[in-house]
Amino acid sequence: MTTTFSKRDAIAQAALYGLDTRFLTAFNAATADLGFIGQIGIDEPTDLIKKTYVIPQDALGFRKLAGDPHFVGSSEKSVSVYTETWQEGVEEIAKLVAQPDFSGWDRKPAQLASLASRLPREVLATAIEANATGWDGVAFFHASHPVNVFASSKGTYKNLHTSKALTKANLEYGFGQVRGLKDTNGKNLGLVPTHIIVPNELAETAMMLVKDSYVVDATSGTNLVMPNRNAGRVGIVVLPELTVTDTWYLAVAGQAGLEPWVVMHQPQPERKILDMSSDLYKLKGKLAVSFELEVGAALLFPHTLHKFTA
Repeated sequence: MTTTFSKRDAIAQAALYGLDTRFLTAFNAATADLGFIGQIGIDEPTDLIKKTYVIPQDALGFRKLAGDPHFVGSSEKSVSVYTETWQEGVEEIAKLVAQPDFSGWDRKPAQLASLASRLPREVLATAIEANATGWDGVAFFHASHPVNVFASSKGTYKNLHTSKALTKANLEYGFGQVRGLKDTNGKNLGLVPTHIIVPNELAETAMMLVKDSYVVDATSGTNLVMPNRNAGRVGIVVLPELTVTDTWYLAVAGQAGLEPWVVMHQPQPERKILDMSSDLYKLKGKLAVSFELEVGAALLFPHTLHKFTA
């Protein structure tokens, strides 16, 4: 049996596929700031839904050769990252879509593309604030991480700092804490903070502390305008998806093998178009398109991401 479509049907069908095309164009051109994800951690565009990352427990480090050569063992832990499916879509009665003045889908592609492009940020922020138990047996942000999970004699370190509201003094305290971290050989890791990560509510404070050329110094009892020695020391990442408004973070970028996080996400969303051949149209007279993305995040090395609470 042959199905005959009217001119009105053809207009509605074309609008549906046009929405899909405009969504893809907008998604590929989306300007959501995801650059910091790969600068600080691992940005993994992939169609995989699971990947495992090895966490070595024996620190590499060259030493003067004296006698037998030294070899690092293979003691290790691991972190597995799983993606989850995120979905949104639009639907409408086909007869309405075919009307000359129908405008319900005019802005939808750009809106959906913007939301989809920001999903990696949202998933990462959720992982950061969830503070799940990590590969070393304690919460990712903790005051007593084992330096080596297989050798308790190596001591502990911390990446959770409480009663540290975002102030000049506490920022400089944080710089010192990060720079003081050592590896399992007892050698300084040479870490230097490169970014401060803040929620919207702390953005202006962060700007004042690390962007302004001058600051008001009241330590001597008088308000003196002084050069800001912290100006330009770190970049600022404002992560609106963070929900705890008085907590901030220091991160270290460019540390291969010590990345604080990994974010996996599909390079292109999957689309499901429910056109006039679909049951949705046959039963309800509606057209729809659904967009799906696989996104997941996990925290890796606590050394390069420090949390400060007020």
